[in-house]
Amino acid sequence: MTDRKKAIFFLSLTFFFGLLIGSLAPAFFGKVRHRDMMEHRGGKGEWPEHNRTKKNMGNRQEWLTNTIIHVVMPDSDQVKEIRPLTKKATEQISSLEKNSNERMVSIMDSLKIKLKPILTEDQNKKLEEFSMKARSRWRKGR
Repeated sequence: MTDRKKAIFFLSLTFFFGLLIGSLAPAFFGKVRHRDMMEHRGGKGEWPEHNRTKKNMGNRQEWLTNTIIHVVMPDSDQVKEIRPLTKKATEQISSLEKNSNERMVSIMDSLKIKLKPILTEDQNKKLEEFSMKARSRWRKGR
């Protein structure tokens, strides 16, 4: 085998192994991360009772209350004082979120009105379709 062929062979071999490692490494690290997450969640893919997710809790106030209780580990008297405070905080957050979302919709509607004379009819139609899809996804996520 000539020196040129050896160089091409080793270069090709190095390229092949680089592709192999590049494609297998993310899968390996993804499995490790997934395993670590499952161990953190109690081993069965669920959060332990003291650390439930917002989705499982049903509402924001319970989620916030239980998260704070989990973090600070208060005694029973402190828990009685924490619950009304987290209830008030979540009410304030919900109000702020509602006002912010209404303001955001207003701003986006204003933007569409300003864009209308600039865009073609087809572009306006695409923008409206995009807007409707975004709003439906946004409402589902809430």
